[in-house]
Amino acid sequence: IIDLLPALPKSWSEGSVTGLRARGGVTVDLKWRNGKLESATLTPDQDGPLNIRLAGKIKTLKGKAGTPLRVGADF
Repeated sequence: IIDLLPALPKSWSEGSVTGLRARGGVTVDLKWRNGKLESATLTPDQDGPLNIRLAGKIKTLKGKAGTPLRVGADF
């Protein structure tokens, strides 16, 4: 499971990060505002399911190698 923003410090209420690497060979780019996810782009290195958790909700997305998947605030 890839946890998005599991422990964001309050002092980082807005920001972004690119190029994080998650287990299973997934590159993660994040953007947040007011301490909440605005958008995330996940790009897997291989085909297969991606289990994503945000604010206690879990979704499974179908990943295709090299194809970015976008997750929005409406997760």
